[in-house]
Amino acid sequence: MFINFWYAADWSDNLKEQPLKVKMLGQNFVLFRDAQGDAHCLSNTCPHRGGSLGAGMVVDGDIECPYHGMRYGGDGLCTRIPSLGRSTKPPPRAKVDSYPVREKYGLIFVFLGDLPEEERPPIMEVTQWEDPKYRFTKKDNIIEANYGIVMENGLDTTHTEFVHSDIMGYRGADRPGGEYKAPVGEMVDKGGWGGEVGAQFPPAPGWGKFLNKALRVDKIFSGPYVVSGYWGPNGLDTSIHISRDMNLHIPQYLWETPIDEFTTRTLGVGGRNFFRTPLFDPMDRRRNRKIAGEDTRILESLEPGFAPESSGDVLFLEPDNILNHLEVSRKKWEAMGWRIDLEKLRQYRSGKKQFVIPSPGRRESAQWVYDTVPLIAPKPEAGAAAAKGF
Repeated sequence: MFINFWYAADWSDNLKEQPLKVKMLGQNFVLFRDAQGDAHCLSNTCPHRGGSLGAGMVVDGDIECPYHGMRYGGDGLCTRIPSLGRSTKPPPRAKVDSYPVREKYGLIFVFLGDLPEEERPPIMEVTQWEDPKYRFTKKDNIIEANYGIVMENGLDTTHTEFVHSDIMGYRGADRPGGEYKAPVGEMVDKGGWGGEVGAQFPPAPGWGKFLNKALRVDKIFSGPYVVSGYWGPNGLDTSIHISRDMNLHIPQYLWETPIDEFTTRTLGVGGRNFFRTPLFDPMDRRRNRKIAGEDTRILESLEPGFAPESSGDVLFLEPDNILNHLEVSRKKWEAMGWRIDLEKLRQYRSGKKQFVIPSPGRRESAQWVYDTVPLIAPKPEAGAAAAKGF
């Protein structure tokens, strides 16, 4: 798991008057809205005696700890300590980590890291969001699997003909003629933060006739063209052209949020430029649930259940070029000192010691109660070598 990236915490319309407690990167956070309705994210644990701010309430725009009534503003600074009286100024250590928040695409994004604003990678862009030719619906799913392998599943185009054979219309070698060779597209780097690759699949029997009849068009069905891409360690961008000759496009944008190292919450939006009325939303959701269920069954049974640490830990094939690109990126971000050291974290029995994700405020002050999560030490040389692998 990596710090210094934007993570989807929850849906904007889920955050109302009451605060929300969410777990990301193995740590707890609280989301709340201030008196102006702006969303904020703080580390969940009150530094006084460990009260859960997510179990508290919002009072005058601040989050109030349910244990002793201490209040914290959106910047994480303590605004009131009832037991010391109104005239006593809170001590410098009376504060919690506050994380940058943005609301886009119906989601609450939180930057979990300490980078200054000018150095932060941007949020993955939903390029069709404002386009009236597209209609979007929500995607939300919990998978009992490490987010690293969930990411790889979203990028892996060669599994679709086996795991999603009903959608594809054929199963691998059962294609007409019995020949199965996975398409290999050209790898494209996305500015150091990600990459993408396109793959052209052959048409499935019957699909062309079905689409011509359903949409009343006279076109040649060329087969689906799929572009799979990633942005950062947790963003997936899948662009499905059902047929490039018929302008039937399904863009999908997913953020794989690691609740912890064993559980992932998928949050995102999926669009379509056909059947755009709300009447077809239930059909769209059923299709998405079916696909998500098929992937979930596979992912929750994988062994060892984690993304490979090195290229030697797994068999790479030619169609896996996007997965190799992702692994190189992970090594680069690890070399920058952004990867959480889970081995060190496991040395502490659960509940024995409190850790937090570092926030930008940590660069401005050293007076904090809780330690930040241990990180794998940066290795500039390894980062430079990984960058050359793009």
